[in-house]
Amino acid sequence: MPVYGRLSFIAYMYTQVAGDGDCGVTFQRGAKAVAQLCQDQEGEAKISLRNCPNAASAFGLLADAIANSMGGTSGALLEIFFRAGRVHLLQVLTCKMNSWVYWRL
Repeated sequence: MPVYGRLSFIAYMYTQVAGDGDCGVTFQRGAKAVAQLCQDQEGEAKISLRNCPNAASAFGLLADAIANSMGGTSGALLEIFFRAGRVHLLQVLTCKMNSWVYWRL
């Protein structure tokens, strides 16, 4: 058995005992979805992280990608993380813009 096969089997055994038994397939799907967002989408009307106007928009795209590609508890927790991060960044952005407008008047 090749080394990869043995390592994969060991990981499978550990996730059977201490996890959900998918050997990281859920995270792999999420990583592929995020990697697609990082690529330039030339010739298509597809949104990518490179076109985001700010970090809050990027966090929203990441949350959507994770929600659409990952399942289970890990997918839900990561989606909540990125959505909460987006809300926080929007609050900071709004606060900074309001103070900038205030000082410019």
